[in-house]
Amino acid sequence: MIFQRLHERTAYPGTGIGLAITRKIIEDFGGRIWLDASHAEGSRFLFTLPMPTETMDQPRADDTSTDETPKEADA
Repeated sequence: MIFQRLHERTAYPGTGIGLAITRKIIEDFGGRIWLDASHAEGSRFLFTLPMPTETMDQPRADDTSTDETPKEADA
């Protein structure tokens, strides 16, 4: 069972299925989701998703540091 209400339909607005769908998607991609118990107001959920292997060796687009020495352009 993917989703089961814990309260009466009249207790809270909405269907309440959003978190169940989010959990299913994250777990299907090999990630995990959890409740941040240290958050004081409302509810905060954190999640992780694995990084695809092919992107691990590539520098990030915003990473300007490089191990290579700059090469001069041919004139």
